[in-house]
Amino acid sequence: MRRRKRNVEIISLSAIDMFASTLGAFVIITAILLPYYPNMKDGGAITARLKSEIEASEQETAEARDKRLALLAEEERRKDRNTLAARAAAARKALEQKAASLKSANDDLDAQIAGLRAELATLKTKAKKKKKKVQGAQGLTDFSILGITTKAKRILIVVDLSGSMNRWSDTLVQTLVEIIEPFHKDIQFGLIGFQGFGISQYWPKPGRLAIADSAGKSSARSFIARIPGLVNGGTPTKTAMIRALKYRPEAIILVSDGAPDDAEPDDIINTITRLNGGRAEINTVAVGDYLIHSTLIQFLNQLAIRNKGQFVGVMND
Repeated sequence: MRRRKRNVEIISLSAIDMFASTLGAFVIITAILLPYYPNMKDGGAITARLKSEIEASEQETAEARDKRLALLAEEERRKDRNTLAARAAAARKALEQKAASLKSANDDLDAQIAGLRAELATLKTKAKKKKKKVQGAQGLTDFSILGITTKAKRILIVVDLSGSMNRWSDTLVQTLVEIIEPFHKDIQFGLIGFQGFGISQYWPKPGRLAIADSAGKSSARSFIARIPGLVNGGTPTKTAMIRALKYRPEAIILVSDGAPDDAEPDDIINTITRLNGGRAEINTVAVGDYLIHSTLIQFLNQLAIRNKGQFVGVMND
């Protein structure tokens, strides 16, 4: 039997359609893009125009961005200025309040000083009226020391010999001489000078008191006359007062021109009052321009009040 012949198709109709469609699409796209090719007619001008427009757009964008950044920077500076202005106003208000507070405190201090001056004048007037000399052992037992009246028979004078005392050395010598002047032979007394780190000077001897007869008072005056050459150093008042209590005196007279520097005033007052236990009266004498030192006045006054004593001031002549 004879075989039938078969036709073999190399390219199918579907493939031809696909090629034709692709070619058509290419032709259409080429026609659309033809004006944009630089080498075509007017292509270079179009490209240049488009490039120019892009550059102009980029420049406008950059300018807008720079302007926006400048506005933001200006806004930040404005906020900073407002913040600084607010802080300056707050600081100014705080300074005004502080100034008002200081003025009020200064007015109070002036009033206290005026009161102390009046009190000093009163004390001096009383001192002139009370001052008297003892008339023998059978005479009066009370006597006045710078306006301070006492019956004590064992008296220790504690003298500030710090460097600042050099300004009132004459007043100090005169004051000490005036303190011992009314002493009589029934009284025993001594002097200790403090400076630097503690006690540096003793009269008559450490731990001893002397009879206030003519010989004793003469010797004491000689010691007092040497004091101007002894002043130097700081003001260890606490150390000196603790040592003074060991003499077991009936009265202590503390003479100073400055606030203590070996402890706080309140600590010294509390410590000395506790150690004293009410046994000795503690009288205090401020020397020099003490009215300008409110801390010194308050310290000496409170120390005397807490220990049954009196406070008096001696101005520099």
